[in-house]
Amino acid sequence: MALHKEEYSELLISERVRCSKNAVYNAVVKFQKAGTYSDAKKSGRPQKTTPRDDHIIRRTAVRSPMSFASKMQSVLLAKGADVSRRTVSRRLVDDFGLKAYKPAKKPRITPAMKVKRLGFAKKHAKWTVRQWQRVFFKRIYTVQQFTTGKRYVRRPTGKRFEERYITQTVKHPSSVMIWGGMSVNETAGLFCLPPGTTMNGQKHVDLLKDKLELHVAVHKCTIFMQDGAPCHRSKTVTHFLKSKKVQTLD
Repeated sequence: MALHKEEYSELLISERVRCSKNAVYNAVVKFQKAGTYSDAKKSGRPQKTTPRDDHIIRRTAVRSPMSFASKMQSVLLAKGADVSRRTVSRRLVDDFGLKAYKPAKKPRITPAMKVKRLGFAKKHAKWTVRQWQRVFFKRIYTVQQFTTGKRYVRRPTGKRFEERYITQTVKHPSSVMIWGGMSVNETAGLFCLPPGTTMNGQKHVDLLKDKLELHVAVHKCTIFMQDGAPCHRSKTVTHFLKSKKVQTLD
């Protein structure tokens, strides 16, 4: 269009931009009529869902983000709307931006736990890398096997870790406890506790006697950090750590 406004001929323009003369003519005519090179929106096939149907689909997905498209189809069929599951999925993705994702699995956290974790983060927000290099992190984790029927969740992009879009995991009696630790330098390996072990203060002390002193020395750490499980904060454990002059991070 710039060359056309400068009164170049269609032939010269086609040679300049390396396209056919017909392509130049069609582009100029389309731009003069529509003000754009893009094709006009076509009417296409009439939409099968009404605004009311679309409202039901969106409301169901927002209220129950782990509902299947087939369930929403059943709701519409019961109301007399003849729509397919594919149509429902297309409305969710194309019109409402609610694509189906596998829900993130995160441990269940109570409001009190959230307050404590936020307080810890604010307390140590200004720690330097050198300070964190002195910390040995220990964790006892429970590995369990169970399934959930909710394989997908409808959610907007960027909302993966919002509470209503995740599958919460909880402790289960049938499990195996694993002890592990790490520092900035390296990991301390994983050690499986005997099956059926129920951790308490004294058992935790026995575990620390066997693992802590060795790995703190190997990793050249002076500060010990563990999670806030009740058995880890018991008087027995606290007394043992004080007797060994181990500095803890709370």
